[in-house]
Amino acid sequence: MHQIRIGIKQAKIALGDKNRLVGFCFALKIKFLFRASDLHFRSTNQAAKVMGYNKKDFKQYLDLSVKFGYCRIETNKFGVKRIIANRLYDSFQYSYKTRRCEIAKLTLPQLRSLLCDVVVSNKINVIENVSNTHCRAVNGNTIKSVRSAKKTEARMLERPFNEKYTSYSYTSMMKDTCSTRYQVGKTIKKLVKSGAVKKIVQCTEVGIDACACTNNWHYYDAFGNLIIISAKYRKGQLRCANKYKVLKSQVSKSKSGTNPKIIERKMKWVKNRT
Repeated sequence: MHQIRIGIKQAKIALGDKNRLVGFCFALKIKFLFRASDLHFRSTNQAAKVMGYNKKDFKQYLDLSVKFGYCRIETNKFGVKRIIANRLYDSFQYSYKTRRCEIAKLTLPQLRSLLCDVVVSNKINVIENVSNTHCRAVNGNTIKSVRSAKKTEARMLERPFNEKYTSYSYTSMMKDTCSTRYQVGKTIKKLVKSGAVKKIVQCTEVGIDACACTNNWHYYDAFGNLIIISAKYRKGQLRCANKYKVLKSQVSKSKSGTNPKIIERKMKWVKNRT
């Protein structure tokens, strides 16, 4: 099955701007519909019908996609135009792999939801990598492995390691994806249901008078923390940010194209030889 790569960096940038998002999703839809990532057409009405848009929306989406560099238009000598969707990831950078059959409907909300999956999945991967690196730095088997893990951790983090780095709150997800709480909740439910991640709920018991625990209810304290009251167990719990474990990662480094580091190394070698 044909795979499609979506750059993590490109997805983040697209989610931050409404017009850019429309242009990105238009190019992504072409990639999902056509294996060669191009659409041949003679008239605008014909192309709009194939893409499932009316003429006005098709022109608007195409203009935005061309403006932001996600698509380009070419014309051959017979007058046949071709819309080509450019590559949506950078060489040797992290990207999200998906398949053409994974999305049932290629509507704008569905494609936007896919970009949210891309960003959230990558962030969960990063959090797990940081946590695993810290564990190796503290509980390494050899001195060499401990030193290596500490150097890696220093490159990953600007500040010393904190337990907060191991959790991922809805507020952070909303900030990363420029989405609402409802949209973020749908993203997590979808990732958990698909078996990509496992959700680990974090709760801490708080001291509350048992007389106040007569009904199931919840409230937010002065710091904005959610307190859940359980009438069955006669106690209160502080709901903390959830932790997530990656079960099936779709994020990896793309190996297509030319590695700029290899080119630089070869140029230095040639320069030293001459």
